[in-house]
Amino acid sequence: MLVNNTVLRLLLLILCAPAFLAVFAPLSYIPLLSSAYASNHIWKAQAQSQKAESKAEREKKREIAVIYSGNTRGEVIPYPPSQDALGSLSRSASLINKIRRDFPVNFSINVGNMLNSSSNSLRVELAADYYNYMNFDAIASGVSELALVVPEFPANLPVVISNMRTMPESGIADGIPVERNGYKLYIVNLMGRSLITDESVSANISTNMGRINSLLDRKEAREAHLRIAVVHASLEEIKKLAEAAKGIDIIIAGSLEERFDTPLKVGSTLILSAGSHGKFVGSLSIRFNDNKERISITNKLHPVYQDIAPDNTVENIARLVGATVIVDKTQKKTSRSIRNKRESITFLSNRNGTPQAFVKRLNGLAEHNISENLSECRLPVISADGTLAAFIFGTPQKGSLRVVDLKTLNGRTVPVARNVTESRFSSGNFLYFIASDSANPKSGAIYKTKMFMDDAVTVLEFSGAISGYRDLSVSPDESTLLFCAERHGRWQIFAVDSSAASPPAALTIVKADHRYPRFSPNGKFIAYLSDRGSFGGKMDLWIMELKRPNSHRQITFHANVSDYSWSEDSKTIYFSAGVNIADINSINIKENAVKKLITADTVRTWSETTPQILEYNKRPRLIYTRNYNDGSRRLRMFDIKNGRDEPLFRLEEGNEWQ
Repeated sequence: MLVNNTVLRLLLLILCAPAFLAVFAPLSYIPLLSSAYASNHIWKAQAQSQKAESKAEREKKREIAVIYSGNTRGEVIPYPPSQDALGSLSRSASLINKIRRDFPVNFSINVGNMLNSSSNSLRVELAADYYNYMNFDAIASGVSELALVVPEFPANLPVVISNMRTMPESGIADGIPVERNGYKLYIVNLMGRSLITDESVSANISTNMGRINSLLDRKEAREAHLRIAVVHASLEEIKKLAEAAKGIDIIIAGSLEERFDTPLKVGSTLILSAGSHGKFVGSLSIRFNDNKERISITNKLHPVYQDIAPDNTVENIARLVGATVIVDKTQKKTSRSIRNKRESITFLSNRNGTPQAFVKRLNGLAEHNISENLSECRLPVISADGTLAAFIFGTPQKGSLRVVDLKTLNGRTVPVARNVTESRFSSGNFLYFIASDSANPKSGAIYKTKMFMDDAVTVLEFSGAISGYRDLSVSPDESTLLFCAERHGRWQIFAVDSSAASPPAALTIVKADHRYPRFSPNGKFIAYLSDRGSFGGKMDLWIMELKRPNSHRQITFHANVSDYSWSEDSKTIYFSAGVNIADINSINIKENAVKKLITADTVRTWSETTPQILEYNKRPRLIYTRNYNDGSRRLRMFDIKNGRDEPLFRLEEGNEWQ
């Protein structure tokens, strides 16, 4: 009987050991689970591996690129001129040449629209010089150029227009076959009538599908590995053409305003667009097997940033048409200004009746309403150098993002149609944000923008396998993004290279919720909240060291942590925790020593939330919100060195919170 009891106890111990370890020994992972975290740098390894693989395929001539431009609308520099803006003919030329160097086998297509009926002869001549210098495989003239300039181009330029009833006698082709390293392309350029305002030009455009299909049935087209049509038309016309035309593999939209990070697909035809104003250059990489059969296709839009070195030859051409790069004209001088972040914070207040965003200097009474009377403001953030702020406004289903220059207090709304849910500044003053479709929150992307970019660059489109992206964090060197997403009903943490060169990698996969990942200021650690090992869904603090694959460890226990902030030396985390009343505590991440930060001489009728650490007068200060039992909220500042706790505002005008 004694033996049987002993055996039974051993069996129970074996069966219960994993749960026992998970709850009572959270500082060490069970070996089976530690392998789940062995990929802390897998997002970088994946990017490097894919880059090496792609390079090898390119060198073997099994991966080629089709490089395509967007609708420039006649702009050779961005307008209004700004160092944040996207675009510039000379920088676009540099980018095209870089992609050419990256792909030994490449084809390049320009979609025209550089000129219009008001362009003078000098501009036409300079456009021809640009085309000749860039050595495009095809120049698909746009609608704006039909009435004027096409006949004036030199005969040696590969200009293609495919569906005009009467072709000008200047060597213009109705289809261009191109062959390089055994790969054959056939390129046509089709005009739609919807964009043409000149009736005489419109009358010369043929929309007869029989004629168009006859072009695609030529011997050169049938033998081509890719049949490409540049189409200058509305998106509706383009889709109809894709359905009706026979054998078009790729359509490049030459005159659309919108751009497609992910190509549209109609039947077996891919529709590409690099957008307008020359802000992006597109590259479609196609991988083939040894029999030159297509294996995979990858599309990428390359932003034309102003820090790209311009091509000197094209820059000289641009200067001749009066294009000079000048300082921001969008900035208006004003006597009001805000200093750096060490002296300023952003906050919300309903003192005007509705939540609005403010900026306050800590060393005085100066504060400014930066929301310009916009309604339902929320989630204000400030840049690392204190020169920019941002906040979201509008309904929760239709949030818009506003960026404000704190030197001038001028702002702009980021042009994105989706519902913005959160934003974060990087150390380089890029503003990263998450936006999704209101009707389908699983459809969205991570974007980035700058103050005067007047656009937003897509960093990562949402994946179907994971959904509900949130809790964005940017590494101090801006090389890595962290975010949370829902997978199999649980919130997990993902990391991705900031260029999104490879798919996101999961940092957590244990069946638990993991939220709010944040890099330490020195970039060596990631902290996050998780309910793993806790009862009742209470969140605790966990940290991981980036250089150690199995270093995930829990540093608070059953604390119910709601928010936290790293110290600037990356040694301490300040966190708000508690069940009924929340306190702000500090914990040394090396020693796991927890200390309650703020003491009260009276009975507590408030919770301490939203801790934020910054330095002011060379001393660390904690800015936090007191949430009172009566629903009121007040901002306070705690001096960590001398323990002084004081309100940020002497006059109580409505509520203030972060």
